[in-house]
Amino acid sequence: DPYPVLAALRANGPVLWHEPMGMWLATTHESVSTVLRHRSFGRLWTDWEPTEELEPFNALHRNQMMENEPPVHTRLRRLVAGAFGRGHVERMRPRIEALAAEMVAQLDDRFDVLADYAEPMPVYVIADLLGVPREDHQRLRAWSQAIVHMYEPRVDAEVKAAAVEASVAFSDYVRAVVTERREAVASGLGGEDLISDLIRERGRGAKLGDDELVASVVLLLNAGHEASVNAFGNGMNALMAHPDQLARITAGEVPVEVALEELIRFDAPLQLFERTATANVVVGG
Repeated sequence: DPYPVLAALRANGPVLWHEPMGMWLATTHESVSTVLRHRSFGRLWTDWEPTEELEPFNALHRNQMMENEPPVHTRLRRLVAGAFGRGHVERMRPRIEALAAEMVAQLDDRFDVLADYAEPMPVYVIADLLGVPREDHQRLRAWSQAIVHMYEPRVDAEVKAAAVEASVAFSDYVRAVVTERREAVASGLGGEDLISDLIRERGRGAKLGDDELVASVVLLLNAGHEASVNAFGNGMNALMAHPDQLARITAGEVPVEVALEELIRFDAPLQLFERTATANVVVGG
């Protein structure tokens, strides 16, 4: 339960030095908003060390848009957005609705809402989006989990080794799919999956390099499902603990879209995000 700790930190001021993490923490809504919105704060990637040993993990992050600032971020985002702009979201909507209904229909009277529904659902969706077999979801999920464990505090040698192994396996998997799709696109037989469209996409004469393409696909799965699973679990837990609020949703008093926004705010799936100051900035005095 992070909230008593966060409350204690916040009581000490809007910005404070946190010795165990070796960084400044913004603790209030106003100071956090400043850090997230001010253009002199950037998302700057620094390779994990030892760099040679952790290169497979570092390469996936160095080449993705979330770990870059403009102009690299701008170029990567434009290319990925262009591929998404080919109707993928609307094309997926009826598939997702059908999948949700199908998965609920298969649930027993007693079930694990995370393991049986929340965890496989977004991986199925992203697998469909990428045009890879749904039965690969367990491998994709396992690789993703091993990589995102690196974002937690105080990772040990075992976690690092697992992340490197997963980064290699995940990259090899995506490269094989990319090679197959590139051949299909070149022959005019490419499908409507996102990987094929990422291969086709060119922005102002530029296109995604192989390492960027692999990193973008891995980012899509890691960022696209991990927070979704945790938001679902936290939200369900909150509603079970507050049945009066659950009743307001099921009765239609509160629209589902409004409830989702509030549940994400109430118990967020992410508790910490890093920014690096690229110039002197005053935050919270």
